[in-house]
Amino acid sequence: AAGVCGRVHCPDAPSPPRIPLGAVGGANGYVQGKWVSERLMENCNELAFSAGSPARYSIMRPGAITGHSKTGCCNIGDSINRYVIGFTLLGVAPPLPDMAVQVDQSPVDWVAAAMAGCAIEDVALGGGKDGATPCYTVDNGESMTYPALLEALGLPVADTYADWLATLQKALDDEAADSTKLPNPLGGLLGALKAGAPKFGSTGSKAHMKMFADRGFPSPKVDKTLEDVYLARFVKEKQLPA
Repeated sequence: AAGVCGRVHCPDAPSPPRIPLGAVGGANGYVQGKWVSERLMENCNELAFSAGSPARYSIMRPGAITGHSKTGCCNIGDSINRYVIGFTLLGVAPPLPDMAVQVDQSPVDWVAAAMAGCAIEDVALGGGKDGATPCYTVDNGESMTYPALLEALGLPVADTYADWLATLQKALDDEAADSTKLPNPLGGLLGALKAGAPKFGSTGSKAHMKMFADRGFPSPKVDKTLEDVYLARFVKEKQLPA
């Protein structure tokens, strides 16, 4: 998974590069398991090709999967949703070391269609060229930058990260003293947030996104309209006040 093993921002690359072993060398077993699973799929395809059969498997690397583009239905507990809800409850977002970073938001309906559609097509066409394993990074290269996302959400940025942490800590303290307040999901991430600012990313690969569109799987537009769909869903799920 792109969001687990790491992504390389490569807006001009024809497709996101293979994840090198060095990128996961010091990672935990969960992350390394993702990398190993890709190698297993490649080995299976190589064996099939050497036996005269077409490649049977494709590698899919989903990024930050967000809600359905029409209904907003989502896994509330996913980190990207926790950040959007948490920032919105606070009324302010933290400054990041790289304020120009793209924040991957990959609507689940697009991810599902692109993954299933490309995999089925690959099997029908006999897999990749010369037995190569087709590989797709299904993170949304058309996602907004962090400032554009905050503008769509109507959120200012705190002057310093320390100021933002103090605002979060006060909100959590107030929440503990008043059971009627909506719980901020960033409370469960407080330890990690004290260690450093949130990390976002996207491959930003325009060519890869064009490939998906050319094959019939264009991404829904990521803009204020989509963010409003998500915010409405969070209200419906009682994660945000009406």
